[in-house]
Amino acid sequence: RKKGLLSQSLVLGGKRRTAFKKGLLSHSNGFEFLNLMGDALEFQNKAEAVSKAEKLAWDAIHEPTDQTIQWRLAYSLTAVAGARIFLDSNRINHSSIQEHRMVLRRLDVALMIGHPMMYPKIHRLIAEIQKSLPEIDFPLISTHSFENQNSMSSPCARKVPVEKEPPSQSQFNKHIFNKQPVVIQRAMQDWPALEPGNVQNWSGFQRILKVAGHRTIPVEVGRHYMCTNWTLKLMSLQEYFLRHVLKGSTTNVAAKQAVTGYVAQHELFKQVPELCSDIRMPEYCTVESRNTNEEEVQVNIWLGPSGTITPLHYDRYHNFLCQVLGEKKITMFAPNSSSHLHPCEPPLNNTSQVDPYSPRSHSDVFKQPHWEVTLRPGEMLYIPPGW
Repeated sequence: RKKGLLSQSLVLGGKRRTAFKKGLLSHSNGFEFLNLMGDALEFQNKAEAVSKAEKLAWDAIHEPTDQTIQWRLAYSLTAVAGARIFLDSNRINHSSIQEHRMVLRRLDVALMIGHPMMYPKIHRLIAEIQKSLPEIDFPLISTHSFENQNSMSSPCARKVPVEKEPPSQSQFNKHIFNKQPVVIQRAMQDWPALEPGNVQNWSGFQRILKVAGHRTIPVEVGRHYMCTNWTLKLMSLQEYFLRHVLKGSTTNVAAKQAVTGYVAQHELFKQVPELCSDIRMPEYCTVESRNTNEEEVQVNIWLGPSGTITPLHYDRYHNFLCQVLGEKKITMFAPNSSSHLHPCEPPLNNTSQVDPYSPRSHSDVFKQPHWEVTLRPGEMLYIPPGW
C-alpha cells in the first residue's frame, strides 16, 4: 500500500516482488511486517518501525514454515533499510562508534541468516559503515595458543599416508578411488596467508583482525556441541580473541576462567570477501563429488585455541582440511567402523557418543582400526566422505 522503501530495497521484477509479498501475507505476521516497513517511510520514528519489522522477521525465521525463504529476504530487507536510515541520519547527528557497531552487527547477521539476493547491497553498506570505525590495534598473538597440547595418543593408531609433494590430479584420484585419507605437504606454498613478509600473512592474526575485527561471528561456547552447557553466541571477532584466545596470557582472572570458545565451520570468507585473496582454492577441489549434488565448493573456517574439540562425526562430502596456523590433531575411523562408534539418535546420527579424550568410557571403540595425525601449518588433509 505504500511505495518506496520496500520497492527500492528489493531490486525485483514486478512478478517476483508480488510473489514475495504474497508469501509474507500468507503468514500471520506478514501484513504487520509490510505495514511497519511502509510506516518507516512516513513517520519520524522510522528506525523504530524497522526495528519492530526486524523482530517479526527474526521470530518467523526461527519458526520454520513454507514461507521461511520469504522471511529470510524480509530480514535482509530490514537490515538494509535500517542501515540506510542510520547512515542518512548520521550525516546530521554524527552517531557514536557503538551505534555504528550495532548497525554493522545487524548487517552481519543478515549475511548469516538472510537471503543471498541481498548480499551485494549489504556488502556495500558494510563498507560504508566501516569507514567510520577505528582500525583495530591488536598485539601480536603467539600461535602457541593454537598448538596441540594433548599428547595422548592411542597405541593402536595407524599413521595417515603422507604425500611430501603435491600429487598430480591423476595420482590424487587414486586416493579418492581407494577412499583413503592422505596428508599433502607443500600444497599451500602459494597462499598469501602463509607467505612471510606478505601483508596478507595471518601470523600474529594482525591481518584478520584488521580486516574483520569489528565483524560479528558465531562462537560455539562450551566444550563441544554434545555437551549440555554448549551454546552459540554472537560476538565481534575482536571480542572473541579477547575472551577466548588471550585468556592463557592475560592477568585478568575472569578472562582466564572463560569457557572454551570455538569458531567452527563458519563461512567467514563469504561474509568478509576481502579475506578471500589470502587463501587459494586447492586444485583438487575440482574433482566432482560422487556423493553429493552440491556444485559450489564450501569454504569454511575453524578458529580456536588449544583445547577446542570437535566430536567424532562424519560428513557426506569430500573434505580438504588446510592448516594455516597452529596445530590440529585428528583421529579418524573408516566408514566400516561406524556401527561400532555408538552413533547418536537422529538428527545427530552422523555424530558418535564416544569422547576420544575419555576412551575408558568406550574402550571397545579404540580396538577398531583408526588413524591419527597432527596437522601443522602448510599441510592439507584429505578426508573422504564417511570417515
